[in-house]
Amino acid sequence: MSDRIVLIVARILSYVEDTGAANFLAPLSGALQGLGHDVIMTAAESGARQLAELGVGFHRPDGDLLTQYRPDAVVVGTAKNPDTLGLTLIDRARTRSITSFGAVDGANAMELRFAGRSNDPLAHRPDYLLVPDAAIAAGYVALGMPEARVVVCGHPHVDRASRRREELAMEGRPAVRRRVLPDAGGRRVMVFLGEASHGLDAGRFERQPGYSLHGRGGSDLRTHIVIEEFLDASAALDPRPYRVLRLHPRDDLEEYRPYLAEFDTVSRGGDPLELMYAADLVVGLTTILMVESTVLGTPTLAVLPRMLERHWITAIAAGVIPCATDRAGLIAALREPPIPNEKSDRFLLRDSAVHMAAAISERIESKAI
Repeated sequence: MSDRIVLIVARILSYVEDTGAANFLAPLSGALQGLGHDVIMTAAESGARQLAELGVGFHRPDGDLLTQYRPDAVVVGTAKNPDTLGLTLIDRARTRSITSFGAVDGANAMELRFAGRSNDPLAHRPDYLLVPDAAIAAGYVALGMPEARVVVCGHPHVDRASRRREELAMEGRPAVRRRVLPDAGGRRVMVFLGEASHGLDAGRFERQPGYSLHGRGGSDLRTHIVIEEFLDASAALDPRPYRVLRLHPRDDLEEYRPYLAEFDTVSRGGDPLELMYAADLVVGLTTILMVESTVLGTPTLAVLPRMLERHWITAIAAGVIPCATDRAGLIAALREPPIPNEKSDRFLLRDSAVHMAAAISERIESKAI
């Protein structure tokens, strides 16, 4: 990235609709404003709720945003809704010669994020993509995005978890655990991270013929199958661990009703990092919280019903986060939790908001010149 001072002040319109996109773009406004730009953040649905949770100001979209705000550039987070306003903004920006940026917060469903209702993975392609890591960048290049238009920026969650780890380390894990989980006592604490069993392609979140984990047979939902395997495997441990269910922001508590009695407590809302820092082991599928847990230095285990799903999170595919895909592997990992992988410090790019802001500024500036 260039260290030049940006002389061109631009008006930048940002839009998010999903939780992941909100988390990814939340720090961007401040970084762009620090470079002298005027930023209008707009949000709807769970993206709006997440920005409110994070204390980030935003406007609700109303009418033709491009006419209303007359931006020089638009930055759009991807969404699970194929009819999202974000794709419409990208298309309309192109017709008005407004530079567009698509922010991709994860590796999952790369071929669907800009497809809309079509079979073309780049039907609603922005001018540039902002992605967390090189593996995702390579994935989009393989789909047909020009390599020069894909920018690796890192992920704000990595920065947030890194800063929070330093803060919590000053208090110490034992003290954090006593404060966050006062009823756990001396038992091992295992946190299971909930994850929505729906998305751009709902079928991929339901039982598939190639599953190597089968659950109890009562549900075909991907997360339910894994949670059943986790509950059965952890129940066989002696002494039995203190089990915590951490809900995803999009989770409906009723989806987990059959399993609530088997957990010692349920965590919902607020910042999950203290909870994960206090745990002996964090278990999940492919939520970004898995990466944050690793950055916190907490032993972290991905439990996936298919080996191919490890590519949905680059850190799992790269071996930074260990993965169990069958019952025997899960049982062994719960008995002897993995050692925190310090490789994450070299693998995960830091200062993501700075990288994103610089990338946007440079491309707006070069176009103006």
